[in-house]
Amino acid sequence: MVAKVRMALGSTIPVIIHAGLPKTGTTYLQQRLVDNREWLASQGVRYPTIGQEIGPGHHNLARLFRGESVGAPWSKQTPREVMTASTLGVKPGEQLLLSSETFSSLHMQHAAALKDVVGSDVVYVLYLRRRSSMILSRWQEDVKHGDSRTFAEYVSAQLLGAGDVLRPEEPITVGARTFGVHALRLIIYEELVARRIDLFDHFVVNVLGLSLDGAIPAKEHATNTSLEAATVEALRALNAAQCKGQLWADGRHTYAQAALDYLRNEADGQALLADVSRVFDAHSESVDLTRLDQEWLSRDREIVSACGPQILNGSGDELLFPASELREARVLRPSVLHVHLPQIRFENASRVIVANAGI
Repeated sequence: MVAKVRMALGSTIPVIIHAGLPKTGTTYLQQRLVDNREWLASQGVRYPTIGQEIGPGHHNLARLFRGESVGAPWSKQTPREVMTASTLGVKPGEQLLLSSETFSSLHMQHAAALKDVVGSDVVYVLYLRRRSSMILSRWQEDVKHGDSRTFAEYVSAQLLGAGDVLRPEEPITVGARTFGVHALRLIIYEELVARRIDLFDHFVVNVLGLSLDGAIPAKEHATNTSLEAATVEALRALNAAQCKGQLWADGRHTYAQAALDYLRNEADGQALLADVSRVFDAHSESVDLTRLDQEWLSRDREIVSACGPQILNGSGDELLFPASELREARVLRPSVLHVHLPQIRFENASRVIVANAGI
């Protein structure tokens, strides 16, 4: 049973919300949904274009529910004004499908605003990923967006509760308390990857309840791929050279993207990256991430106990994630890096990046 959205025109339609989590194949799944938009509509599922101004997901719509400022044509509209059948392009008898990992960051008051618009019987889909792989992937992604913290600093902040990476129970709780446990559909990302099951195929069959007959097969996309470890360290050092330890919000993402282009495409940047790679190969250290998973085993058992029937591809026992071998990360301390490559070299490179990008 999926949700009935109270639409401004007085009609109701079923709704499914794919809410994330981040770094669980969300961009890939959203792009496949875009590719198959017309086919989905022929099957009675509307994946609307509105809210997709910054990607294949409905990120602006989710940001609107979070109370964030969004640009035109959204700037003066409320969520209820946006969520109309005519605006979304939904026809009678269709289901509405929304997707954005930003939905998984809604706090209770934000989720209450969402519920006020869409009703209470929402199918709320969350993909879960093992903490040891999630925290490394999220750190690398944050560095790509301008973060200057080392991996150790990032992990420490997460352990002290400054972020959501280690606590998937929080978006699960928000979804369950807002819409009811019955509304949840939890999917274990690692289990699909281990069995080489396509995320889109699994979603269509197990969440939408459709056959794949007629769907457009997967094709090559510019996916959100992980950077090499040495590239992450070089980019982090450039971010640090620019912000000098301060929280530099304005232009941070723009700078990081320009810095990454510099490392990849400019002769001086390539030389700097080559030098960082040599230092990384010689002096990086191994960090055992398996302990993160072990520390949260009791939380995983609580999730399985509370939401077992809602886990679509669980292992069938108390383990939330399939058993895995030792997982480690290799990191380079800034103190070691700058013994071999002086800080001034990164500061000079940062000035070039800023000048070239016109930041």
